[in-house]
Amino acid sequence: MTGSVMADAARETVASLRYSRATGLTWRRITTSENETLKMSTNEKPPEAKPIATVPRVVLDAIGGRSPAVLLSAATAAKQAQRHPDVRSEDYARVQHLLDEGELFHKRDRELNGFVEADGRLWRVAIKTARDGAETYLTTFHIAKPRDLASARRRLERIERGVK
Repeated sequence: MTGSVMADAARETVASLRYSRATGLTWRRITTSENETLKMSTNEKPPEAKPIATVPRVVLDAIGGRSPAVLLSAATAAKQAQRHPDVRSEDYARVQHLLDEGELFHKRDRELNGFVEADGRLWRVAIKTARDGAETYLTTFHIAKPRDLASARRRLERIERGVK
């Protein structure tokens, strides 16, 4: 990197990190004061994801996953806090109950939506597996409307758990 580019990078005005699973590298996108965009590889690792629940085996098989641990990434946690401020951190304990007892629907190849009523509220969770099936992530968790469940019943395939 030339001296002037390094000087521009030092005066960065906007920076964002992007992690590439394909390469295992984190990229920092920098927009300099002259509106020049640079991409630099860093050896920073993405924020750690924390396990919050376990997917039952029959459900995991339905979405093509290998790891039963449902992970909540730092990025999703931040998104959740912004989009669903009514969901408190202690509410995330409901994710396990939802996966065990709720109505689960196959959304796409590697995704599911689930609904359960608890304490007079209808809760929705969405999880997906990584392309290689190695990891399972929570993508959203929030209070749902009855019409969301009705729509899922009409449009999506229900995941049957069999005998418990």
